Amino acid sequence: MPSSSSTCPPEHIQYKMHITQPEPGSLCSILLAHANTPFYFNKRTAIVKPVPDLAPGVRIDPTQTADTLISGLSTLTQGDKTPARACCSAMKHILSTLFPATLAYPETGVELNLYFGHSVFSKAVRIPCVWSRPTLPATSFSQVDAGMPMLAYINKSQLAAIRKTLYSVPRAPENNTNEPVLRLQQLRSKILIPADADHDPYIVAVLLAMAQAHFYHESSPPSFRDTTLQIITHDEGNSSSPNFVIYKAVVTATFLARFMFPNEAPKSPEAPRTGIDISYTPVSFWPLLGLRERLSKVLGRGIAGDSIYNDRNRIGLWDTLVKPPPPADSMSLKRRRAGRKERTEFAQAAPVSRNPSPEPSPLTSMASAQTRSNN
Repeated sequence: MPSSSSTCPPEHIQYKMHITQPEPGSLCSILLAHANTPFYFNKRTAIVKPVPDLAPGVRIDPTQTADTLISGLSTLTQGDKTPARACCSAMKHILSTLFPATLAYPETGVELNLYFGHSVFSKAVRIPCVWSRPTLPATSFSQVDAGMPMLAYINKSQLAAIRKTLYSVPRAPENNTNEPVLRLQQLRSKILIPADADHDPYIVAVLLAMAQAHFYHESSPPSFRDTTLQIITHDEGNSSSPNFVIYKAVVTATFLARFMFPNEAPKSPEAPRTGIDISYTPVSFWPLLGLRERLSKVLGRGIAGDSIYNDRNRIGLWDTLVKPPPPADSMSLKRRRAGRKERTEFAQAAPVSRNPSPEPSPLTSMASAQTRSNN
């Protein structure tokens, strides 16, 4: 029998840690050199047209579908007063109604991985709603990416609430508040809050995780290619002139390869498009008539479809959102006068406030201003 000394490992083993020096121009070297540099986002011109061109006094009645859409849009403008789940439900209903062929079946509560070299950060990116690319060949998307993420929804107030409670503070003796640690954690949380809510670095993380999901599901080593992705969010707490905000980025194959080999510089550093370019475009909520066409200008042909995208200035959905006019003798003059104001604002701007106060609501004021500017 061999002696015990030959079977037992030595008491002290010296391990040598191998540290890889990142190459100049590699992802690691860039992150080290620009740790506190904010990301650059390119803001594009807001989309405010088309809007319906109606003659004064024209009567239109909103359908039940239109009333439901107006209610959902109003829910999105309430900000932190509305639970994140209600905002997500409203967004799903709005997009599935406007684009039923491509955005009818979102996935909720999505958790995506982030890949950095040989490390996998499991479920690091949480997204309230994700729409995947259709599997039917009727769309303009490549069938290679069928079933992969193409559009995500982010709720800004939910993200802010998570950041505020990100760091837990243990209680002091006798269950007192640990003020020094609390202030330190508040400072740490403040660092994560961007100066401009529209330039949030979490948007970059979502785009990266969505792009990586296209390739890392394969068993073989991923073969990267350029991928176009979008994120939709919206103004919160702004009921007078709310906007959707749509982010679009082309995540290049070179950019994805940087995260797979973070210590290596790109093979062709002089080649164009080695990073990621992110642009965002505000799209006006109101009026409801024309919202689908305004969104189509940003979301693109793949989501909107050829018939809408090719004629983006022609307002559709009249049969869906507007009731057919009744016969001339079926409505009394008194009823027509009573309903004229509500119908006009449905077509020209935002929904009328139900506040019984005699003062005009911000939405009513905006309706008048928009009508004057359009004329």
